[in-house]
Amino acid sequence: MIYLIYAILEFLPVLTSPDIFIALGVWSRTYLMRGVLFLVLLLSFKNWRPYFLVFFSLVVSFSVDSIACLFIDPLPKFGGRVTGFFGHPMVYAGFACIVLPFFFYKALQENILFKKVACIAFCFAFLVLLVLNGTRGAWLAVGASFIVMLLFFKFSFKSLLIVFCIASSIGVGSLYTSEEVSSRMKTLTSSEIYLKSERILLWKSSYKMFQDHPFFGVGLGAYADQYKNKYIDNNAKERNLTRAHSNIFQLLGESGLSGLIGYLLLFGFLLLNSFRNFTKFKQGIYVVIFVSTLCLFLQGLTEYNLGHSAVMKFYWLWVGALFPLSLYLRNQNENWNSL
Repeated sequence: MIYLIYAILEFLPVLTSPDIFIALGVWSRTYLMRGVLFLVLLLSFKNWRPYFLVFFSLVVSFSVDSIACLFIDPLPKFGGRVTGFFGHPMVYAGFACIVLPFFFYKALQENILFKKVACIAFCFAFLVLLVLNGTRGAWLAVGASFIVMLLFFKFSFKSLLIVFCIASSIGVGSLYTSEEVSSRMKTLTSSEIYLKSERILLWKSSYKMFQDHPFFGVGLGAYADQYKNKYIDNNAKERNLTRAHSNIFQLLGESGLSGLIGYLLLFGFLLLNSFRNFTKFKQGIYVVIFVSTLCLFLQGLTEYNLGHSAVMKFYWLWVGALFPLSLYLRNQNENWNSL
């Protein structure tokens, strides 16, 4: 039901779009069909094993993509930033935001020694790759989500030791970064650079769109044209950008309050549902759902990851596998580590 409400609210800006056919295409692929993967997966299987295989396949696919980062040369426009199979650093960063919370959870909660060591090692390696990926919004999102996960569990010496080991991976990764990635690290502490950044100028333009069209924005599919021809800031250097590099500001400018409310309702429901289920049933799988969703949401504050088809399909398959698994664990009174 909540996804239907989300889809309807995202559909309303179609009706005010300059080109309704383009708008319908954007709506159907971005706000309708990708989330349908969740429903299709829920209805596909009758026992937990196929869902576990889907989940396991997603973890393996991310791991293979991570290995590919070491062998695939990034496009020249991305400098030394690792990208994986999809060739864009933002896409790999989106995958990492979804999957890394799972490895961190297993590193904290796994009881079998060799599995715990393996999860710590994977977490370490993937964080190094994320540093080399150079996506600052993902760095902050993953760091914040790890802190949130620690709040779900008691702080112990073991937990703090694991956190220290994993956090040190960022330092190790920084020793081998390219000049471009190193410079991106330095900007994290520079307020002056942020205030003059292209993203801030984009967000200002998006807000102006919202001021002129508060309820339904400039229309789905019209953001790029409106930005270039009417709302671009005079100080903008990259004058061919087509997205706001933020889910919030993209929706504000393109879909107005209707689109933004729909988005916040959907992700708010997913976060609230998984949090309430954890507090009620004490199943760690709900922590993974909550923190993966939170991490993707936080990355979306500085990146329009709703527009990355591969990332959002991956996410809906991820939660589409984890929610049925959570029901199995509840019904069988089993814990996450028993699978």
